[in-house]
Amino acid sequence: MDSSADMIGLVDRASMRFVDVNSTMCRLLGYSREELLTMPLDQLLPQSISELEAAYDKQIANPTVPGGLNSHYLCKDGSRLPFESKRQVMRVGERWVISVVSRDIRERIKAEEELRSTVSLLTATLESTADGILVVAADKRISRFNQRFVDMWRIPQNVIEARDDTLAISFVLDQVTDPQGFIAKIEELYSRPLDESFDTIEFKDGRTFERYSRPQLVAGVPSGRVWSFRDVTERRRAEERIHILAFQDALTELPNRVLFRDRMEQAMAHADRAGNKAAVLFLDLDNFKSINDSLGHVAGDALLKMAAERIRSSIRETDTLSRQGGDEFLIMLTEVPMADAVTPVVEKLVSQFQSPFEIEGRELTTTVSIGIALYPDDGEDFDTLLKKADTAMYRAKDEGRNAYRFFDAHMNVEAVEYLNLRNGLQSAVRRGEFVLFFQPQIDLSRGKMVGAEALLRWNHPQEGIVLPERFITIAEESGLIVPIGEWVLLEACRQAARWRRSGHANLSVGVNLSAVQFRRGGLEKAVRAALDDSGIDPAMLELEITESMLIEGTQDNLETVKRLKHLGVKLSIDDFGSGYSSLSYLRRFEVDKLKIDQSFIRDIGSDPDDAAIVRSIVQMAHSLELRTVAEGVDAASLVHRLRECGCDEAQGYYFGEPVPAARLFAAC
Repeated sequence: MDSSADMIGLVDRASMRFVDVNSTMCRLLGYSREELLTMPLDQLLPQSISELEAAYDKQIANPTVPGGLNSHYLCKDGSRLPFESKRQVMRVGERWVISVVSRDIRERIKAEEELRSTVSLLTATLESTADGILVVAADKRISRFNQRFVDMWRIPQNVIEARDDTLAISFVLDQVTDPQGFIAKIEELYSRPLDESFDTIEFKDGRTFERYSRPQLVAGVPSGRVWSFRDVTERRRAEERIHILAFQDALTELPNRVLFRDRMEQAMAHADRAGNKAAVLFLDLDNFKSINDSLGHVAGDALLKMAAERIRSSIRETDTLSRQGGDEFLIMLTEVPMADAVTPVVEKLVSQFQSPFEIEGRELTTTVSIGIALYPDDGEDFDTLLKKADTAMYRAKDEGRNAYRFFDAHMNVEAVEYLNLRNGLQSAVRRGEFVLFFQPQIDLSRGKMVGAEALLRWNHPQEGIVLPERFITIAEESGLIVPIGEWVLLEACRQAARWRRSGHANLSVGVNLSAVQFRRGGLEKAVRAALDDSGIDPAMLELEITESMLIEGTQDNLETVKRLKHLGVKLSIDDFGSGYSSLSYLRRFEVDKLKIDQSFIRDIGSDPDDAAIVRSIVQMAHSLELRTVAEGVDAASLVHRLRECGCDEAQGYYFGEPVPAARLFAAC
């Protein structure tokens, strides 16, 4: 017994005294063993002998049922020692002996008191926030309120000063969209004074409040009710806008690629059941870039909207039109009996663009190039069909534009060029032909460089510097992106270490990750190796991933992201807003930054819709405690508007083009 940290005593039922105790009980109570063995129990406990006898007898009658007691011992120095105990009864010869094991709970009580104090402090802090607070007593009199409540509900001074809850309710009823439901919830809570409640209130003028109610308790007894109101109108609007972006193109309001994929997969399943075909049309506006560059983005956007309307008028309601991005559109044709049935549709589409568009008093002419892939002839999944339709579209462009082409096997001769590039990439990995350029990232509030994005370049022995647009896709398809990506991580971290040694300790470095690096595995090991090799603080490494890598990734991919976060590195979402824009993964994966897609940035000075989207993204990010980075900033006017929107950081040619590390500080 003496080895136990708990107090143990054996009580003889007949004499109601201890017959043995352990050293822990002696030490904690301050008595010697001899003193405890001769002392009546009611001198140690607040319970009387008769109360203890009754408790012991009850347990003796049911010896298999353990007993217990929460009470306190009276120590020799006069203090009280609170305890919780467990009792068991034993038959020893002709006697009943009760084994009492008591645990000192002073530390637990102290912790509980500290917790209650902390909760009280947090509650007081919450009630002093900018939320509207109203306290109503049990007699329906208003006992307390803050000015924020009066302002939110627009209650006249004479009404609030009357302190009559019924009068205040009658005044605000005309403001809400569901007055009956509003009253019903109040009456329900007043009839159940201990209940808590949370709901939302919609107003006729478009506002939305969150309403939280809990009982006001005095000594555990309800004495009234506390109401808290939070105006979440702007947050709701931002969330609704982000939700729309998840499935809809912001400019044309057409389905985006996510929704198009879903509909195409449904169409393929229907074609299988019906025994017919489906078609994917990849449509690109010819010479759109020259129009956009010469007349500006406003005219370019107007042309895209008008082009979308012409395309929509040329297809059936059962077909789907989607904007892929830029000047590219996707069209899904369903219930296609044979390939020849597509020809009249695409000929109509081509003819629709023979007449000019009138924009800002000008007549603008653009034609279309269309590539066609058929299901199941050209592919049995969406990605294959999209790729082949894209290939056919580029063939139409190569052969003069203003035309359409069906995909055919001869187009695969382009695989020769693919093979040459792939072989060249393999040599580049062996020969160390890759280099990193860096583009500065600027803190907009301070105007200082806080980081740089590492951008891969191929120093080709014949062609010179080759941009990644030409070789990244091939590197991913061939798997070479894995060793290339490992080199990028190592070199970027080493460069960050060089900056630290030269006095730029707080300069972070951003590295783009590929979905292939996730699928192949080993990414976490590569990041660890780069950090260990360079010795930099993990927080100075920022890994950039796309929304699709989280949304469409396997569970293994998602677990990899979590483990990377546990290393201490930062995580940013690249091109945010161009795809899924889901709120759920931002919370799940502890994202640190959102890099707003440049398609929303370039026109924020002239397009109210783009400005509203950027503002919504910034507000949403800040509500989740995320920083925002604007991409593609190429003018001072954009910097001014981004600061107005509350954007944190920016990068683009206005601050500096991508350059070798040695020229980075001179460039910005």
